[in-house]
Amino acid sequence: MSGNKLIIKNIKLAKDYLEYALKCQISVFVAPSNMISKKCLNAVVANNMHFSGIVPINFQRNLTIQNIISYCKRWYYRVTIGFAYPGVLKYSDHLEINACALRSLTYLKALFDYCDKKKMPMVVNVHYWHLRDNPEYLEMLRSFVMDYAIPKGAQPTLLSNILK
Repeated sequence: MSGNKLIIKNIKLAKDYLEYALKCQISVFVAPSNMISKKCLNAVVANNMHFSGIVPINFQRNLTIQNIISYCKRWYYRVTIGFAYPGVLKYSDHLEINACALRSLTYLKALFDYCDKKKMPMVVNVHYWHLRDNPEYLEMLRSFVMDYAIPKGAQPTLLSNILK
């Protein structure tokens, strides 16, 4: 079996297991460290899933007009606004949304205010172990969500609801 077919098969097995164990449909893939290679992304798409993560400077997507437009949009925002495009991006065969880093409370508030003004979703990238091992980041996230975003009308939801 070729490497690509093996990756597709392994992702399918893992997806099927999670759907069985969690008793829900899995429709979004978040890669370790939010980074994914083109080969692995293609395997995710072959398993009918969307992607949430970070697009690196090197173009790890299939070369299509739609994909180039989405990639440029994401980087245009990073250069002109100061953060990656926070909305849902349509690629030729899947949807993606950027996951912002838990940098600072000021950064989170600025991104939230921008997203709120533009009616865009906001996804925050966190790992349980980072919050467990760094109480200051846990407090930052708690403060952002409970004291800032929710009082301003934010409605926490699943990634799958955003990428429908």
